[in-house]
Amino acid sequence: MEVLSYVVGILGLFFWVASIQWKEKSKILKSQIIASIFFAIQYFLIGAMTAAYMNLVSTVRAYIYDKQEEKKSVYSLLIFVSIVLIIGGISCKDWLNCIPIVASIVYSYITWQKKTKVIRIGFLIAGFLLLYFNYRVGAYVSFIGNIFEIISSIISIYRLDMVKSEKN
Repeated sequence: MEVLSYVVGILGLFFWVASIQWKEKSKILKSQIIASIFFAIQYFLIGAMTAAYMNLVSTVRAYIYDKQEEKKSVYSLLIFVSIVLIIGGISCKDWLNCIPIVASIVYSYITWQKKTKVIRIGFLIAGFLLLYFNYRVGAYVSFIGNIFEIISSIISIYRLDMVKSEKN
């Protein structure tokens, strides 16, 4: 099971890091759907159930946000934050499991945003939040992925936001 969790985590990592580099929000969300499915499987395999549930919520959230892009409201954000809090509250067994709940709320907010710059900054914040959690639960591929997520976020913020701003 451990080796399988690594393989599944690597697949999730590939799609997650790719999602940060897309300029279009729809492509970001589609890559995140695939990544979240792989990460949910990985967390189920290692027994990190709260994180697995948060990734399942993330899959649905990314799909709905992508479909509602032009007409979404604050209500969709509030619904997903409520779902995260309810499922997280039921499945959370200790303080460590609060980390993926907080990260899921951050992801809910940033992917609800229209501005991809906010999304990239949020990836950076969530990456730091999950770094410790993934190390502690033995999700070492995701831990390495968080390092890549942080680096990729910094690169994309520089490449797509800072350099673009300097040219204008």
